[in-house]
Amino acid sequence: MLDWIQTYSQVGADTIKQVESQIVHLSKVELTQFGLTYHNGYVSNPSTGRKLGVSYNYDNETISVKACPNKFILGNNVQEASIRDVNFMFADLGDMFSYDFGEATVKRLDITHTAQTELIPMAYYPFMCHQKTFFREEKNTSLYYKQQGFTKLFYDKVNEVDKRKTWGGKQKIPQELQGKNLFRFEMRLNSPKRVSNAIGLPTTESKPTLYEVVQDSSIELLQKLWLKEYNNIDKMTELPYDFTNKKGAKQTIKEIIEVALCQTGRLNIEKLIIQAENCGAITTKKERYDARKVLDVFKTRASKSNLILELDDKIKSCEPKLT
Repeated sequence: MLDWIQTYSQVGADTIKQVESQIVHLSKVELTQFGLTYHNGYVSNPSTGRKLGVSYNYDNETISVKACPNKFILGNNVQEASIRDVNFMFADLGDMFSYDFGEATVKRLDITHTAQTELIPMAYYPFMCHQKTFFREEKNTSLYYKQQGFTKLFYDKVNEVDKRKTWGGKQKIPQELQGKNLFRFEMRLNSPKRVSNAIGLPTTESKPTLYEVVQDSSIELLQKLWLKEYNNIDKMTELPYDFTNKKGAKQTIKEIIEVALCQTGRLNIEKLIIQAENCGAITTKKERYDARKVLDVFKTRASKSNLILELDDKIKSCEPKLT
């Protein structure tokens, strides 16, 4: 579930020296305009061969950790490490550095689950529509919903693993999942404030700690938010029709228009509305409201497509692994 964790910590010089003595060094980056020098390196897990990124800075006495716990612990992030094992990972790192990572501030947190679907993930994207305040973008085999400090990402995990192999990546699809369609939904909280909000800390709290993030109550809130953010995306629907019933010409014409709208597709209609707004044809708040009234048919009469019903069920069944 916790697929990416980035922390930073204000520590003393003794801790910096301990970190320096324990990591494999890779590079040094000097930010001369700020008078800062960052030293970058990693530690390895001998059992999986995977690495965990570490950087430190003597000037402001900080250390930063960037980790994919699933890869570090299991050797891949197709499967999910338990929250208990994530705790063990940071405890071991803390022993190595003589530092309690429970006190570290969580700067970024990615929440993910992978569902096995009937079709490849891209088959579901056309049924996933725009969401207010988010920028929707299909890119290669991925679907993004973006806003400041927050990203929702859907992608084909099999395709991603295969692509990384061409770049020298070592990850493999586990034997029991080979030949399956793996639909990944990833929720990225890209700032401490986003993390704080997600786990129910006061809005003034801008330094959520790792200890606070891995509490059972926080994991429950993160799981609920992950599911909520999937459900917040409007989904394409289908509209059944029957012209054999004697409804009168006026009602039949209305039904023809509604069916035509559904067959055009909600996503295409939303694109047309956005295009009209960008061209200045729709400008006022009332005009935008009236334009979007066209979409009411998808809410009042239409039903979800079978593909979305399947995906809803698969996403709903994903649960965090606590132990």
